[in-house]
Amino acid sequence: MSRLIAALVAALLAVPCLAQDTPDLPSFLRLLEEAHPRLRASESRIEASQERIAPMQALPDPTMRLSYTNEGVQEITFGDSMDANLTLTYEQEVPYRGKRRLSGEVAAGEVDVARSELELDRRSLREQVILAYLDVLRADRTRQIVEASREVLSTLLASARARYEAGEGVLEDLLKTQTEITRIELEVADLAQERADAASRLNTAVGRAPETPIPILSALPEFAVPDARETMAAASSSPAVERMRRMEAVSAARLESARLASKPDWMWGVSWAERGSLDPMVMGMVGARLPLWRKKKQLQEAAAAESDLAAARAAREAENLSVSGELAQMLARAERAGRRLRILEQALIPQARSTLEAGSASYANGRTVFIALLDDALDLLEFERDVERQRADLGGALAGIEARTGLILVDAGRQP
Repeated sequence: MSRLIAALVAALLAVPCLAQDTPDLPSFLRLLEEAHPRLRASESRIEASQERIAPMQALPDPTMRLSYTNEGVQEITFGDSMDANLTLTYEQEVPYRGKRRLSGEVAAGEVDVARSELELDRRSLREQVILAYLDVLRADRTRQIVEASREVLSTLLASARARYEAGEGVLEDLLKTQTEITRIELEVADLAQERADAASRLNTAVGRAPETPIPILSALPEFAVPDARETMAAASSSPAVERMRRMEAVSAARLESARLASKPDWMWGVSWAERGSLDPMVMGMVGARLPLWRKKKQLQEAAAAESDLAAARAAREAENLSVSGELAQMLARAERAGRRLRILEQALIPQARSTLEAGSASYANGRTVFIALLDDALDLLEFERDVERQRADLGGALAGIEARTGLILVDAGRQP
């Protein structure tokens, strides 16, 4: 019996110890930066937007025409008539002052929007990697805990059966232990499915095939819970709000450009008329593109641009409110999970271990009934499960805060 109690205490009180030298969170984050196609797509969009700046600021393409004028239709009069000529004309349109600059500002603003979208994609994918990593880690550590508990319950089952067959125990002890072992079998199956789902999400988040094998994880991320006021202050500069701010700047530049569209664009041109044996002629011209229909065209475009700007401002304000609300919820979630984690690790688990040790000693001396010892073991098992749940919940909340503020709150490197 003393060996049984020693095995019980050693197995249930041991801290889960998984394989070392397994992938940690930074290794998956490096994979994300190196290989994810969504980041490559965003980078390509930035390059494409940058290439549009110069064309938007350039002059319109010039026009060149070649024409022939003949006097009469009966015969070719080129070289014989003063009115017969072969004319080459070159024309260049010159937009009103400021139009090209504003077009360039719009294009440059779109580059800024594309950069902010890249940052949003990076933050979103980082959050997905952290969440999936924590889910795989929770499944691995919880399975280690419940499998150790299953071994202990199997030992207890053998003890309960031996006592029952010897007439010293009751059938209830045997049946309850069997029920708990069966429950653990179900939990192991559920954990295997949860891990498979989380591993698929983790592979997808780093840009790998979903079925890529992931070894058992052991590296615990280190968490830094931020100050609430600092976090809420960072809401106004979050990547999502910054994107909306840059879109607002683009809308403002488009409005200014639309208002300037009602100004006339200038044109100039030169012509060379060759007349054969007669002296050539040279001509010059200056013209303007007149916005005669501006009430139906340019002014309507300006009104639409003004509405777009108002919508962009409202969208930025709405995004700011949304991010602030999400941050408040995630801060509360992180504080709750952190508080529960501290209580579990500093109070409940030490107390449960002490209770189990005392109960084991009492059971060995015949002063405690079997059911009480079993309940003590199950209580410790549930507390250890809850530690893994709260750690994953805390990390998930901090990952969400990271994605919305740009702060770095989740890292890895500490081994269990």
